[in-house]
Formats: sequence, C-alpha cells, structure tokens
Amino acid sequence: MEIFEELKKLPLPQKSLAAILVGKNPASLSFLKQKEKAAIALGIKFQLFKFPADINQNGLLKEIQKIAADNEVGGLIIQLPLPKNFDRNQILDAIPKNKDVDALKNSESLALSPVAKTLETILAKIGFDCANKYAVIFGRGFLVGQPVTRWLENKVKNLTVLGSDADPAIIQESLAAADLIVSGVGKPGLIKPNELKNTAVIVDFGYARDENGKIQGDFDATLIDGKNTLLSYTPTPGGTGPILVANLIKNFYELNK
Repeated sequence: MEIFEELKKLPLPQKSLAAILVGKNPASLSFLKQKEKAAIALGIKFQLFKFPADINQNGLLKEIQKIAADNEVGGLIIQLPLPKNFDRNQILDAIPKNKDVDALKNSESLALSPVAKTLETILAKIGFDCANKYAVIFGRGFLVGQPVTRWLENKVKNLTVLGSDADPAIIQESLAAADLIVSGVGKPGLIKPNELKNTAVIVDFGYARDENGKIQGDFDATLIDGKNTLLSYTPTPGGTGPILVANLIKNFYELNK
C-alpha cells in the first residue's frame, strides 16, 4: 500500500503505540490485531492493554491516565465501542491530544480523523472532485458519520446526512440523486446498486456479519449487473479497512515527528 511505502521512508518513531481493549468483543479484538500487525510491520512497538468489562469508570480512567503519562508511549488507542456502562466521552477525554491518533477529541485533535483521512485518500486516488457534487452520508455515528460530515460539509455543493431510521422515501430520493455515498451504518446489504446513479461513488465503512456469518458492508455489490457497471465502490472486507489502519499509523508518525 502506498501509505506504508511512504511511512517506510520516514524516521521510525521511537515511542510505542498503545491500545486499550475493555471486555472481549471479538470484532474489536480483530480490529486491534490488524492495527498491531501494521505497526509491527513498520517496526513500531505495539502494546495492548486488556481490561475486564466489569472494571468501573474510575478504575479504567486511572489505568488510562497511567498509560498516557508514560513518556515512552507516543500514541494511545481506546478501542470502541466500550461496554454500555462507561461514559465514552469522559474516557476519551483522558487521552492527551498529542497522543490521540484516532483524533476522537474533535476540534482539540492535532491530527485528522483516520476515517476522514481514508475518505480523502480514496477520493484522491480515483480523481473525484468534491466541488459541485451532491454527497449523502448514511449513518450519524460517532466513528464514521460525524467525522466524515465535518470533513465533507465545506467541500461539496450539497450534503445530506441520513440516519438508518430516516423516512424510506427520503432515503430513496437522496440515494438516487447522490454523486457520492459514504456509509457507516453496519447493516449488510442496506444499499442496493439499483437505488443509485450509474456513476455514483460508494465509500463503504459498514462492517457486520450477515445471517450466514459472512462479513458484509452496507453496500450489496453482489447485485451489480450490466445496468450499473460504472458504479465505483469499496469492497468489504478489504476496502476501507486497510486504508483506515494505514492512516491511523500515519497519524502516529505525524504526532511523533
């Protein structure tokens, strides 16, 4: 991947990248393993700290503060989602902004969200010019919808943000007119090719398992036929995920220059 090739040419950060996992969510552990693999491939020291789901808010905060205070730690990831009994914002506020590689502190962050950075990377790669385009963001979530909205809102001519519970007629009308669709709902097959313009670009951050246990994105690429062969889309798995991990590692480099 081009991003990794660029990073290999840069001085290797001497500090470690630390990650915190609370509970035993298998999807979260899988995501962290991908990040660990990418970091180790570049020679970065990766530390994974696991805590039980029954640790309390104050206990977790103390552990995060201890890890964050370590001068040998140059970046800190808190894998989301956290179990429901935690105040997510308070936990994320414990990350120093100079170690926030996920850029989850919004306006305080020193780096660009890896999700927004991934969208930027993909659109640049395919030569998509946002000016005078109509974009639809499907999903208002904290991890995808919100950072993508902040990044896109001043770049496109028109922008619509839809929740998965939006009126079906509005969803249908918006998708049919969109030049760019960015989805992060996590519902397999939510978006069908015949609902879109032939020239639409779909950047799919959705990730879930279907009824057969197969990993699927929000966009159902299996339904593409001769009428919509011009559609440009990211596959799931293997589409946005690897680029997102690469951009997270890139943030780590940028915060540790």
